[in-house]
Amino acid sequence: MDMFYDDLPITEVAPCIFHTKFLTPEYCKYIIQLCDAHNYWTTDLASYATCDIPFEIHFPDLVDSLQRAFVNRFRHGQLQEYLRSEFTDFYTIFAIKYQAGTQTSLALHSDDSYITASIKLNDDYEGGELNFPRQEYTNKDCEVGDVILFPGSLSHPHECLELASGTKYSLTLWTKYPDIDYGDDEPDIDYGDAK
Repeated sequence: MDMFYDDLPITEVAPCIFHTKFLTPEYCKYIIQLCDAHNYWTTDLASYATCDIPFEIHFPDLVDSLQRAFVNRFRHGQLQEYLRSEFTDFYTIFAIKYQAGTQTSLALHSDDSYITASIKLNDDYEGGELNFPRQEYTNKDCEVGDVILFPGSLSHPHECLELASGTKYSLTLWTKYPDIDYGDDEPDIDYGDAK
């Protein structure tokens, strides 16, 4: 089974939101089947923001293959040129499931990530778009296996709109913040009386 698309162009589809094809539809279907077969879905939504499965706990081999594919695809080249910053490693990867009876939407929020990648795993549902109000963009027109990448923590608050029918699956990947070594040039900031 082919898992990843070959190197394809990355397009900026909204301010600092980038889109490209990444996972094959067959591999997306495999990920959904794997998640549902093991049924590790977190359903205590009082403690967790999403009904999800953390891959680093339950599917570490998938984390390794996704990490390698992302590094090969995005660490150098077009995306890094757009961002003018290093593309760092992922520190968490998780599948999210939206369905009636558990979770059908997600309120506006920002992520605890330097870069977030969101992959659409299926499209046999209605509603449930990933929406960026500030950038006036949704992933409604993305196809199965497409990835969008965006700054996670500050400028791109986003939400999942209400699911109307079906079950939605997506895969979310969060990168670490880059290490900044100022060396001898570390800023010497005078905070005055504010300390």
